Formats: sequence, C-alpha cells, structure tokens
Amino acid sequence: MVVETYSDKEVAVGTCEMAPEMFQEAIKITKEAIALPTNAEAAKKIKSCFDEKYGGNWMAIVGEGYGLFFAHKAENFAHFFVGKTKSIVIFKAC
Repeated sequence: MVVETYSDKEVAVGTCEMAPEMFQEAIKITKEAIALPTNAEAAKKIKSCFDEKYGGNWMAIVGEGYGLFFAHKAENFAHFFVGKTKSIVIFKAC
C-alpha cells in the first residue's frame, strides 16, 4: 500500500500475515521502539518483546532502503512503515 502523506507516527501496511491482535501489538511496540537512538536498538526491543509474548525465534528489521529474502512461519509475518520512511519487518523464523 502506498500512502502519499501521513504523520511521523502513522502506519502504512505493506504486507500483514498475522492475527489482527498480534499486528496491533507490533504497531504499539514499534512506535515505542523507534524512539530509541538507533535502528538496531529498536529492532532489538521489538524482537525481545515478541520473543517474550509469543515465544522465541522472532526476528525484527528496522531501517530504510533495504531488501531481503527469507522463510517464515505461516501467519507470523508483517511488513509495514511508520512515519515517512521507516520500514519494519517482523517475522518468526522457521
């Protein structure tokens, strides 16, 4: 989905293959995490929160302008954007 204008905290969904409640949790955690000083710290916080709440082996990527290819567990994947450029991927590895 392409969103032409939205605020620094608005979310644009790229792909979501997770339960609505889980995705809402992902958005909530991400909005808190992106306030941290670096993308690496934000990703670490998102991963640790998901590991704790939904069981281990979650991965999180936070950044801008990256590409990736991976396998994930069914119904455990989300790719979304927060703000104008921040891209977030959360998935549970196989």
